[in-house]
Amino acid sequence: MNKSRTACYLVVALLTSSLVGFGQTKPIPTSAKSTTNGQDVKVKAEVEKLGLETNVTVKMLNTKEYHGAIKIIEDDSFTISEVELNQLIAIKYDEARKVSKGYSLRSKGHSFSEHKRLIGTIIGLAIMAAVATQIK
Repeated sequence: MNKSRTACYLVVALLTSSLVGFGQTKPIPTSAKSTTNGQDVKVKAEVEKLGLETNVTVKMLNTKEYHGAIKIIEDDSFTISEVELNQLIAIKYDEARKVSKGYSLRSKGHSFSEHKRLIGTIIGLAIMAAVATQIK
């Protein structure tokens, strides 16, 4: 195998790993003062309704927002794979204000919507294809 082809495979591997995401696997606990007004019951019901591997936006009582896929559902908390921080975040139901399906486009953070991620993936694949054709 020649060096240019090896370099192309290396670029593909690096781009693929960045799309998949390698992060910490230890959940990071969130910190907010909890107030129980029945909101925790609503949040828990919504998380259970959405189910595992669903992309969600979680708005916290402390005004933070998290975006990611639900990975673990427990009695008093749930864990998401946060896309911006690239790590697991454990969230207690009584610390969350609202859980909604998908990534919020109106968030203050720099969350990627699924649409933008798809466009980035297509552009990356097009660049890789162009590089691969130049190598031959």
